[in-house]
Amino acid sequence: MNVRAHLPPLLLVAAGCGQAATRSADGRPSLDGATTSTDGLLAADGTAAPDTDSAATADSALLMDEGLTPADGAMATSDGADPMDSGPALDGSGETPADGSVADAMSDAAPPDAPSPSFSCVLPAGPGLGGLLIDPDGEPLPYTAVLACMDWTCFYDDSDEDGCFSFEIEPTERVALKTHADLEATPRRAAALEPIAITDDAMIDVGTLYVPDLPGGTVLGPASDDPQTVDAGDGLMLTLSRADIRVLLGEFLWDVAARALPSERIPPYPDLGEEQVVAVYALHPFGARSDSPMAVRAPSDLPADTPVWFRTVSRIDGTFSDPVAGLADGTEVATDPDLGITALTYLVISR
Repeated sequence: MNVRAHLPPLLLVAAGCGQAATRSADGRPSLDGATTSTDGLLAADGTAAPDTDSAATADSALLMDEGLTPADGAMATSDGADPMDSGPALDGSGETPADGSVADAMSDAAPPDAPSPSFSCVLPAGPGLGGLLIDPDGEPLPYTAVLACMDWTCFYDDSDEDGCFSFEIEPTERVALKTHADLEATPRRAAALEPIAITDDAMIDVGTLYVPDLPGGTVLGPASDDPQTVDAGDGLMLTLSRADIRVLLGEFLWDVAARALPSERIPPYPDLGEEQVVAVYALHPFGARSDSPMAVRAPSDLPADTPVWFRTVSRIDGTFSDPVAGLADGTEVATDPDLGITALTYLVISR
């Protein structure tokens, strides 16, 4: 595999992270560079924003694209080297109805097993993890950056010509296995994100790491419109305050988007125990955080008064946020009043 290197944080800043923002031809903001904040997050106006909540403490080591730095300030690669650093919802089948109507994302039926891909990867001996990176059509994604992040560093490598990837990781570790979002692709691609636990010397075959596409999203209004309720996509509604949202360094807060994962692409979540996963959404802008709760509503045919839980997956180590309580009303599920999620990564709704 081709190893891609990271620049150390100071070189990233020197390379242009203090330049001004511009707009692309379609009017969307693009960032040639921005001032570094202590946690790698920017406020909605592009200024550095301090992080005060405990959930983001580990974020303080982040710069640009998951730039987690060990004590020596260097990045790590997969071989241990030290380089320079309302749309369709799930209906239980994972398919959109032929007439384009909205199916239900909250079916009681357990998701079917993911179809066996016609591609396979030969993985090295453990310990570690590996698998096949696939696009929204189920085709392999070659030569694409894959990250295996822990709370102290990130391993960073490219998938090979067949879309295969692997990382040697000593136990025990909690890992956020992921990719970067690709907003230049057509259609846009969301980040992939799957939590993995390395507990022994085995090589974990994760199967496929799925990269979903993103809908067009909803452009946010000015902070004077807060709180704003937006249709992020696939029926997911978020009520948020633009002034409270901080995005990752190198990004602007322009629109909010969500894509429901097909049921056959939902990964296992052993940490949820006996809870049933009823929907998973990939969220954009990936990694953004809110200083105030973002209320959530999503389509559902769960019986009225069914308790549900809303969690997000950490982009740092794959752990779950504390559960946020919610309730079904027969047509949708919603977070309880005055409650909500505080991160835009992957949203997991369970019962």
